[in-house]
Amino acid sequence: LEFRRVLFRSPVSDPVFWLSLFTFSFNWYCVFHPDVYFSLGFHWILLWSLSVEEQFYLFYPLVLLGLGGTRKLTWFLGALVLAGPLSRWAGAVLWPHQTLPTSISTPAVWDLLAAGALLYLISKKIKPLLDKRRPLAIGLCLGGLLVLMSVCLLADADNLMDQIWAPTLLALGLGLFLLGAFSLDGFQNKLWGFVSLPGRWSYGIYLLHMVVLFALWFLLRGKTLLVCGLIYGAALLAAA
Repeated sequence: LEFRRVLFRSPVSDPVFWLSLFTFSFNWYCVFHPDVYFSLGFHWILLWSLSVEEQFYLFYPLVLLGLGGTRKLTWFLGALVLAGPLSRWAGAVLWPHQTLPTSISTPAVWDLLAAGALLYLISKKIKPLLDKRRPLAIGLCLGGLLVLMSVCLLADADNLMDQIWAPTLLALGLGLFLLGAFSLDGFQNKLWGFVSLPGRWSYGIYLLHMVVLFALWFLLRGKTLLVCGLIYGAALLAAA
């Protein structure tokens, strides 16, 4: 029963809460109502990320129409990437005892979405060069992996500076790795299709993992970590 209460705790009766869900502004509702955020069940909390993504998807086409050129778009996306750590720093300074402004506010997260769009533009421009210079492509892959591993091993989730810079560095490392991988035949092998399956359904896994955990809780209790991982992972993939 306690597990059920944690997962599916009833939402607040505030009409603004429901309005924020239907207007994709739930992340801002949480920023300004931190007590409500930390009292909700996990299913409601997940919806902050959906809000941030939909805001970007509604905003981005308007930017494309307004800028009208790849060069201007590249500069704009670069500015969004820089705005990410600046926004997280500002949130940490203005609200030093709250984590939500630095983690789920729109400008604090949009830098990662902008980085993905920027990667597309950069790869489109320099891929012909990397196709001819295999060592350079391999170097980008290795450099990206080094950045990713360094952040994963050294960053501390409780350290304020790491909270500010770690997401940007992760985006940089992943971007470098993918930039090189796009020009390496080895990564185009069909065998990678199996490895990429969790990635294809990762968003479904993200949204549904608490439902699956709740449904399988009776089955997982008392099992070893390996057995739990195999059962839970298979069920998540199937659900997604």
